[in-house]
Amino acid sequence: MRWPQEKWMQTNAQVFAAAQVLDVRARLAADRLLYAQRVFAVGPFFLQNVIHIEAAAVKDSWLAGLKADLAWMDAVTPNTLPKEWKEDMTSLIEQWQNARSKWKVQVKAVARKHQFQEKMMADIVSLHKSVFDVLRNSGASFQKDPFAVSIEDGDQQCFCGASFTTHRGLLAHQRRKHMIFSAEHRFLQEATCMHCGKYCWTTQRLQQHLAFIPKKLGYNPCFHALSSQGRSCDYAAVKMPKAVVGLARRESLQTSGPQLEQPTLIAKQRAQWEEELAACHVQLIISDEPPDASERGAQIGDALTACTQQWFQMYYPSGANEAEKQELIDGWIQVLCIDFGDNNVAWDNWLAFVFLAWGDHWLPDIIASFLDGEAEGVVDELYAQFAAELPRYQVLARIAFLEPLPHRPLKATNEAVKHPKSTSQVYQPVPRRFGEHDQWLRDMRQCTFDSIPDAARCPRYKDVADPPTFLVIHLFSGRRRKDDFHDALKTIAAQSCWQVIVLSMDTAVSLEYGNLMIGAPSWSSLIALYMDGRVSATLCGPPCETFSEARFTEAPDGVSRWPRPLRSMSRLFGLEDLTMRELRQCAVGSSFFLQCVWVLCIHIAYGGLFVAEHPALPHDTERPSIWSSPIIQLLLQLPDLHLHHVAQYRWGAEAVKPTGLLVWAMPFFCKDLYEKALSGVAKPTTVAIGKDVQGRFCTARHKEYPGPFCHAIAHAFAQQFTRLVRRNELRHPSPVQPEQNEWISSAAAISEVIRCDANWLPDFQVDNVGNAWVAGFTGSSLDGHTNAGYNDIFLMKFDAQGVHLWTRQRGGWGNDHARALQADG
Repeated sequence: MRWPQEKWMQTNAQVFAAAQVLDVRARLAADRLLYAQRVFAVGPFFLQNVIHIEAAAVKDSWLAGLKADLAWMDAVTPNTLPKEWKEDMTSLIEQWQNARSKWKVQVKAVARKHQFQEKMMADIVSLHKSVFDVLRNSGASFQKDPFAVSIEDGDQQCFCGASFTTHRGLLAHQRRKHMIFSAEHRFLQEATCMHCGKYCWTTQRLQQHLAFIPKKLGYNPCFHALSSQGRSCDYAAVKMPKAVVGLARRESLQTSGPQLEQPTLIAKQRAQWEEELAACHVQLIISDEPPDASERGAQIGDALTACTQQWFQMYYPSGANEAEKQELIDGWIQVLCIDFGDNNVAWDNWLAFVFLAWGDHWLPDIIASFLDGEAEGVVDELYAQFAAELPRYQVLARIAFLEPLPHRPLKATNEAVKHPKSTSQVYQPVPRRFGEHDQWLRDMRQCTFDSIPDAARCPRYKDVADPPTFLVIHLFSGRRRKDDFHDALKTIAAQSCWQVIVLSMDTAVSLEYGNLMIGAPSWSSLIALYMDGRVSATLCGPPCETFSEARFTEAPDGVSRWPRPLRSMSRLFGLEDLTMRELRQCAVGSSFFLQCVWVLCIHIAYGGLFVAEHPALPHDTERPSIWSSPIIQLLLQLPDLHLHHVAQYRWGAEAVKPTGLLVWAMPFFCKDLYEKALSGVAKPTTVAIGKDVQGRFCTARHKEYPGPFCHAIAHAFAQQFTRLVRRNELRHPSPVQPEQNEWISSAAAISEVIRCDANWLPDFQVDNVGNAWVAGFTGSSLDGHTNAGYNDIFLMKFDAQGVHLWTRQRGGWGNDHARALQADG
C-alpha cells in the first residue's frame, strides 16, 4: 500500500482493513478450522488420538485453541455449528467427515464477515477519535478520556512537547531533532562486530546482530561485552556490496585473526581502587613520633579526659551555648598541639592517632559517667566534628570505602530445566472489537468534559464588503424540489441584509458532488472547507433507516421477508447475527451519523450554526437512537447545544412524525421555528409504519421534509444570521483558495437545479462485495463522453470506498431511446 504522509499514523486495525486482510489471530483461527476438518476427516487415527491425549494433559492444548476458534465462529455467525458442540464435538466431527460438507465455504464466509466487522469498528473508532481531536484542539479537556495521550494507548510524547502516535515515530523524531540514537549506535562502525569479529555485510544488519536477544540467554553477549568494556567508535554506515546484491542467502562471515579479550570497565575500576587503597595504607604509617611515645600518649589521654570532665562540670546541667561548646574543642587542641605536641608538625600523624585511640577506648566511658541526658550527645557530636577534620581520619574513612566487602551467599539454584515458554501466557479467544463494542460504549459513557472548548464566532464565507455572505451546507438533502430548505433560504436571503450560498449535498442531486462516503472526492473537498473554517451553517439529516422504529413492528401475517432490528441501545453499531447486507447498512448509517457529529464539532471549534434532524428518542430506552449515543450525550453537556423534540405535523406532515432537532449556537431556535407553525392543525391518525395498499413502505414518502417545515428551519437560520450581522459577531476567514472557490461554484450551480421528476434514491445501494452502481438519464456528458443527447442513459460504478471506477453513457444527439450498456463488472 502506498499512503500519503498524512495517513502514515494508522492503527493496526486500520492497516488490516485497508489491506483487506485478517489480523493474525483471526487468520490463525481460520487456518486451524480448515485444518481440523482435514485432520478428523482424512487424517490418521493416531494423530486424532494424540490431539485428545494432549488436551487431557495440557491446559493450553491445540484442541483448546480449536474450541476457542469454534467459539469465535459461533459468535460471528450464530446457529452455524451444532447446538451441543461445546459439550460434545461428536456431531461436529461427523459433519466434518461428511463428503458433502460445506465447511470450507462456511469458514471463509465467517472470515469475510469478521473482516468486515473489524473494518467497520476501525472506521467507527477512527471517527470518534477525530471528533475528540477536534474538540481537544479547540481547548477542551476530558475526564476519563478514551483517547487520552498516554504511553499505554500508543501515543508517545517527547520531552520537547512533540507528540507521536507510535513509538517508532517518537524514536525517529529524537534521532533527527535531538541526536538521540539507539543503545547500539555507539558500537556501529561499518559492518564488523567489534567483539566477536563477525562481518554482517551492512551496518543495519550489524545493529540487528547487536540488538537480538536470545530467549534462552536473556541478553545479547556482544552488546553486553562491548558495554562492559566501555568500547565506543565513530558511526560509519555501509550498504550491501553490489557484488552480492540479489543473492538468496548472505550469511555473516567470521573475520580472520586473533580475538583479544578487552578488559572490562569494572576490571579497570578495580585496579584503580587497589592502587588507591595501597596509597592510603602508606599514609597511615607513622614516620615520626616522640622518643617516649607510649608514656606521652598515656599522659595525653589523661589530659584529654581531665579537660572534658572539667568542661562538663563547668556548663552542666544548665547547658552550653555554641561558643561554650567551641571551648571544649579548643581545650583538646591545647592539649594535643601545645601542652604535649611541642608545636612539632612532624608529630601531627602520631597525635591524630592518639586522639582517635582516646576517642575509641576512653571517651565512651567518660560520656557514660555524665548521667545528664544531653551532655552525652553534645560531647559525642563535638568529638565527631573535630575528628572528621583530621587527615588521618579522612584516610581511614576512604580505606573503609575502598576495602571490598565479603560476597553475599549464593542463592540455591533450581536444577530443574525450565521450558523457555514456561512463564508465557496463552490467550486463546479471538479478539473481536465488533463483538465487544457494547463494553466500549459503556466506557465511552464514563467520559465527561473537564473544560469546554473556547467560544468561536460564526465565519463569513468571503472577507468582502457588505452585504456579508454565508456558506450553508445541507448534508443528505435528498432531491432538489420547490419549497425545500434550499429554496426557502435563498428566498429569505434575497430580502435580507446578507447573502447566502447553499450547497445541497446528496446523490439525488449530483453523483459527483453529492457523494458523502468517506474517501469520496466530494467529502474530501468538504473536509477542507470545514477545516478552513469557511462554512457558516450546516443542516443535516443522517439516514435513519437502520435506526428506525418501524423495524421493531411485527411482520403482517403471511409475510416472510420483513425488516428486522439492526441495532440496540447497548449495541448501537450493530447486533450479532446480521447478514452482510445488514452489516453494510449499519456501517454506512454509522459512518454518516459520525460524519455529522464531526461536522458539529467543527462548528463548535471554528464557529457557525448547526442543526441535525433525526427521529425522536424512542419511548423504549433499549431501542437505538443517535440521541442516546455516548458521543451525543457527551456533547450535550455543552451549554450552547440543545436537543429539541417537535412533531412535524405542526408544519404539514401527513403523520405525527416525532422528530429530534440537535441545535448548536441558536438560542432562539424553538421560538423562530414555531413562528412558522401552521395554525389550527389537527393531530393526524396516519401511521408512517408498515406498507400501504400498493405494497410500498410508508416511511419512504416521509423521508422528505414538508414544505412548511423546510421554510420554518430556513426562517430559524435566517433570523440567527440577521442577529449576528446586527451585532457584528462575525469572524473574517482566511483568503479563499482558487480551487476551493471553483469547487463551491460548481457544486452550488448543480444544487440550484430543481428536478421535480427525480425519484427518491435509497440510502444504500451496493452489491454483496461493496461495489455500488448508479443508473439514470442525463442531458450532459459524463466522465469524458461527448455524445451528449437528450435523456442519454448512463451507468456508473463505485467501489466500497466510494471511488469512481467507470461510467458508461449511451445515446445519440436527440435520441431518447436507451441502448444496451456494456459494463465490466
